[in-house]
Parts: sequence; C-alpha cells; structure tokens
Amino acid sequence: GSPHATTSPAPLPAPRPPTPTLTPAPSAVATPRVASFTPTLPTVPAAPPMPAPAAAPAPAAGLFGGKWAAVLKDPADDLRAIWNALPATCPTCNAPPPRGEGSARARLAVVATTLSGESDAMLQRMLVHVLAMERADAFVIAPGACAACAEFARKQVAVVQPRAVLVMGEAAARVTRVPYGKWGRWADLDALATHHPDAIVAKPELKAPVFEHLKEVARRV
Repeated sequence: GSPHATTSPAPLPAPRPPTPTLTPAPSAVATPRVASFTPTLPTVPAAPPMPAPAAAPAPAAGLFGGKWAAVLKDPADDLRAIWNALPATCPTCNAPPPRGEGSARARLAVVATTLSGESDAMLQRMLVHVLAMERADAFVIAPGACAACAEFARKQVAVVQPRAVLVMGEAAARVTRVPYGKWGRWADLDALATHHPDAIVAKPELKAPVFEHLKEVARRV
C-alpha cells in the first residue's frame, strides 16, 4: 500500500428538531362590556299661548285725526261764519257791529276805536318798529259802542287766538275792562291797555309810555 493513509470526512451534525410555536391560552378573564350611555334631557314645559293682540283704536275723524284737525283748522272759516251771522245793525245801539280786519292767524290783536288816516299810519309805524310786524299781520277790530258790540268783537278775537291783545284808548279800555299799562284778561287772553294813536298824534309826549307798553307786548308775541 501507499504510505499515506486516506482520511474519511467527518460526519455532518444531525438536524435540530423544529422549535414548537407557542399559542397563548385564551384568557380566563372576560373583557368587561361598556354599557351604552343615553343622556336623559330635562322636559321643557310648553310655552304659554301668546295673548291676542289688542284691538287698534278706531281712527279719529278726518285725515289727521282730531288733534291735528284742530291744529290745521283755518280760523278764517270760523270768522266768516261769525261775520255771516252778524246783524246789519246792533240790536242794542243800532250801530253796525264791529268786524275785524287783518290776519286770521295773527299773533297780536289790536282793539281800538276808529283810526283816522294819521293815527292809522302811527299804528303801522309802532307795529313795524317795536313789534316787527306789519299792520296786515295783526288782527285789528273796534270794541263797539255797547256791551252787545263788545261781545261781537270778543268772539272774533277768541277765534283768532292771538298771543296777546293790545287795547288802545280809553273807550276800548272801558268796554274791555283791561287796566291801563298792566296785564289783564279779555276774551280769555292776555291783554294790556295803552293810549290810542290819536292821543299820541295830539300829544307826542305820550310816545314814551306807549313805547314801554309795546315792549311788554313784544315779549308776549
């Protein structure tokens, strides 16, 4: 034989057995069940029934109602009604009853006996320079010669409703009973008496006290 001995290969290791797969046993503890939650809402009481609406007031007569109808009423209509009812002559003194002239919405009424041309011009100047108004803006009327005529005049001035009444002259002051240089009442209105324009024309020295009286009247109108 050969001097070199033949060596056999080492045997392969035997394969390992497979590792067993461990499956956990089911838990003996049961999973708790969560109960469902449904909140209970409080019961809301039903709203009380709405009261029936109040009946609307009946509309007043006229387009603007009674209050505005009185404001919008034209006093000239009432004046014409009084004039149409005046007799041709006063049943007491047989004189023509007084009939006013000027504005039916005047702020000032002037009560004076008949004005001459010169005294009428004097009145115009006094009204313009002291009261800042034209004669046509005032309501001018004679007081009449008796109590019946004075009543005719009073009714007309009461319809006009001026802010003040200027009584001029002794005759007008006597019929209306308005004090000279002081405030009184006539036709349920504030009234003040002063000198007649004729007296001022005859006695210019009377202009000073009349001017003071007119300033008093100007504060009212």
